[in-house]
Amino acid sequence: MVDIPLPIAADIVNHLSMQVKCSCGHCCKGEFPEDVNAPVVHGPNITAFVCYLSIYQNVPSKRLTHLLESIFGLHISEGTVSNMLKTMRKLSKKPYEMIRGKVAAGKVVGADETGINVSGKNNWLWSFQNAVATFLAFDPHRSHDVITDNFTKEERDGKVWVTDRLPAYFMADVGIEDHQICVAHLLRNLTYTMQAFPDDPWSLDMLDLLRDSVHRRNSGDIGPAVREEMQERLDELLGRPPLYKRDDGKDTELDTLKKGIAKHKDYIFTFLTNPEVPPTNNDSEKSLRPAKTKLKVSGCFRSEEGAENYATVASVMQTAVKNGQDPFEVLRVVASLALG
Repeated sequence: MVDIPLPIAADIVNHLSMQVKCSCGHCCKGEFPEDVNAPVVHGPNITAFVCYLSIYQNVPSKRLTHLLESIFGLHISEGTVSNMLKTMRKLSKKPYEMIRGKVAAGKVVGADETGINVSGKNNWLWSFQNAVATFLAFDPHRSHDVITDNFTKEERDGKVWVTDRLPAYFMADVGIEDHQICVAHLLRNLTYTMQAFPDDPWSLDMLDLLRDSVHRRNSGDIGPAVREEMQERLDELLGRPPLYKRDDGKDTELDTLKKGIAKHKDYIFTFLTNPEVPPTNNDSEKSLRPAKTKLKVSGCFRSEEGAENYATVASVMQTAVKNGQDPFEVLRVVASLALG
């Protein structure tokens, strides 16, 4: 039989300061410990626990306060929860910068972004990640400035960026030389155009080409010759005349997709010559998915500071998971080094 002992009582230590006035008039007063600097101070374990539940398990603040009261008998306000998250962000500043450095030092970087609601306004959460680190950055904008603000020119050079076709990644002043376009994004686009334009076999043939290229990669059949073969098949497809035409002479959605693929055709099969480059950007999307879940549960972030708290602490926890570490234990260690 496995059970949990109840009640689970919090360890509360009361500190008293005494003072004595000497006959000479001098007053001797005791000092509180350095980490006891407020009427009520929360230790590293509870701070890490609250941050873990809020960010990793997506528990809303109101439910979190109810949980703490029901299980531990602790009366903590939503404002205190917010302060704990802010404290953890400050304590995680150094690990957060180390994570950014790990991403910058890699030879392959996956990048993606998603809209997040902050007090009713749309903002953006960006993900830059590789096999060992996930760096999340909050920004009000979806422009290339986010990339240049977080990574120097030297850090952007000499690596392959796995992304979708967002223009921000291809701006000249960003200076990214090598790319891998996410094949999964293209497959989704082609599935739609195949259904929207059923009489044109182009979408189906393009789907077959991409699936064949991924199959060749998975079977270990890669190299310059394979990439050249796929590139020739792609050029043949891009050269086909369209079957659908609009009466007003404008491009159809299929034409727009073909032009978008043609614009970035040199970056579709990078994964066939570089074994370290994945064909999709799924890992970047996965790193952003918890934020969308949190927004569905909580509605929105109440402030930009709250979004920054999330980005910093979530980066630490997601990186911990990538390295086989317990995210709660990592938070507890970070808090203990500063608060313990």
